[in-house]
Amino acid sequence: MPKDLALIGCGRWGKNLARVFNNLGVLHTIYDLNFEDLTLNPSPPSVEGLENKIRIAQNFETALDSSIKKVVIATPSHTHFELVQIALEAGKDVLVEKPMCFETTQAEILCKLSQKYQRILMVGHLLRYHPSFLMLQSLIKQESIGKLQSIHTIRFHTAAPRPGGVLMDLAIHDLSMALALMGSSQNIHLEIQAGSLQAVKQQKLIVTGTLGEIAFNDQMPFQQKLRLNGRLIASLPLEPLELECRHFLKACLNRLPPWTDAKESLRILGFMEQCQIETNSNFANLVFDSRENT
Repeated sequence: MPKDLALIGCGRWGKNLARVFNNLGVLHTIYDLNFEDLTLNPSPPSVEGLENKIRIAQNFETALDSSIKKVVIATPSHTHFELVQIALEAGKDVLVEKPMCFETTQAEILCKLSQKYQRILMVGHLLRYHPSFLMLQSLIKQESIGKLQSIHTIRFHTAAPRPGGVLMDLAIHDLSMALALMGSSQNIHLEIQAGSLQAVKQQKLIVTGTLGEIAFNDQMPFQQKLRLNGRLIASLPLEPLELECRHFLKACLNRLPPWTDAKESLRILGFMEQCQIETNSNFANLVFDSRENT
C-alpha cells in the first residue's frame, strides 16, 4: 500500500493514529501547529519511536501537496468542518475524528463535497469497530435475543468535559452504535446517558429483546466485555483503532463507502433532533421512543 497519508493534529489522540498508520506503513506526513518551529528532519517529541522516517510539514498547505492522497484529521473538534472542507476540495480522501461537525447544514455541505469530488469521507466513531460491538451486532442480526425492544447506554467519565460538551464528546459514541443496531427496526425505546466529572467511570451498552439481553461493558477486561443473557461471549482480541484505520484504507482502495461515513454523521445529527434531550454542562440524557401507545 502506498505511503501517501498525512496526519493533521498529533496531540493526545493523534499520537495513537500516528502509531497505527505508521505501523501499517502508510504514514508520510504529520502536521501540527506545535511543530511549526521544527525542521523537516527530526521527529517531534510527541511522536518519538516512529520507526519509519516521517515528514514534518511546516504548514497545512504542505501537508496537502501532491504526494498526499489521504488525510486524517485529529485536531480540536471546532476545526473539523473547515479542515475537512479544505481537504476534500484539494482532492483528498479524509478520515476525521468525531464529531465531523456540529450542525446539520455543515454535515450536508461535507456530504455534497465528498460526492462532488468523489472522495471517501469517514468519521472516527471508534466503538463501531470494537470487536465486542461487532460481535454484539452479529448476535442481534442472528436474532439471538429475538426482536429488538430497547437500547440503554451509560457513558460516564471522571474528566472535565471537552469542547463540544457531553453530547458531541461522549453521547455521540452511543448514538452511532445505537443507530447501527436499530437499522430499520420499529417500536424501539432508546435512552442514552452521558456525563463528565462523574464519581465513577462507566461505559455500558445494554440491548434488550424479546428473548433476552446483551450487555457490552467496556470497563471490563477484554474477554469479559460481552455477555449474552449473563453468559460470557468471546470476541477477537484486536485493537479497535487498528481495525478502524484498516477500514479507512480499505474504503480508499476499493472506493466503497465506510461504515461510518458522512451520511451517517448527518443521520446522527438529524436523529438528535427527534430525541427528548435534557442536558447541562456535565450531563446529557437522550430519549427516543418509537413504541406504539407510549
